[in-house]
Amino acid sequence: SSNNTNAYSSGQRPNLVSGQAILAANALQNALSPNASDGGYFNSVAFTNAAASTFGTLTRTLDVRGPGQKNWDIGVTKDTTIFESFKAQFRVEAINAFNTPVFRAPNTTFGSSSFGKITAQANFARVVQLSLRLMW
Repeated sequence: SSNNTNAYSSGQRPNLVSGQAILAANALQNALSPNASDGGYFNSVAFTNAAASTFGTLTRTLDVRGPGQKNWDIGVTKDTTIFESFKAQFRVEAINAFNTPVFRAPNTTFGSSSFGKITAQANFARVVQLSLRLMW
C-alpha cells in the first residue's frame, strides 16, 4: 500500500515468494466464511515487501479469480378459471430463492490489514413477491 519507488502514483508491488501458492490452502472455505480467523482468500505469506526504490517481482496483475457465484430466480404461476369469462392468475416469484450469498473480490491492497480477505457481500437476501391478476 506504500509507494517507496517514487514512480507513478500507484502502490508498491510486492515480491512473490517462490514455492508459495498465491491462493490460501482453504481459500474456498474462507470465501464461504470470510470472517474466519484462520486467514483470508490469499496466502499472505506468499508476499513480501520489495526493497526501497525497486519494484517487486510480482506482476502488475494477478491471474486469480474471486469466488464463484450461484443464483436461482424462481417463478411459479397458477391460472384458474372462476367463471367462463372471469379468470384469475396467482404468481409467486423469488429472487435469490435459496438465499445464497455471493461475495465480492478479495482486498488486493498489499500492506492493508484486510489484504487477501473478502469483506463484503455482493448480492442481497432473498426477495419474494406474491401477485394476483384478475382477468375478465
